[in-house]
Amino acid sequence: TADITAISVEAGLPHGMVNTGIIGSLERATNLLEIDILIKGIEKEFETRKPEKNSLAAKIAYERTIVGG
Repeated sequence: TADITAISVEAGLPHGMVNTGIIGSLERATNLLEIDILIKGIEKEFETRKPEKNSLAAKIAYERTIVGG
């Protein structure tokens, strides 16, 4: 679990913009990619829409997501 809305706001995104935070949490839960690869992909995808803030939201969500228990 993780409070994705709060994390996104903390990263500097508008309230309700939670997509990249969810992606970060999903990565923590599934380990589909390495986090660095995921961050680079987010920065490329969002290159004209606050790439630093979106990648930060994913990083924070990844770090704070608790899997299991």
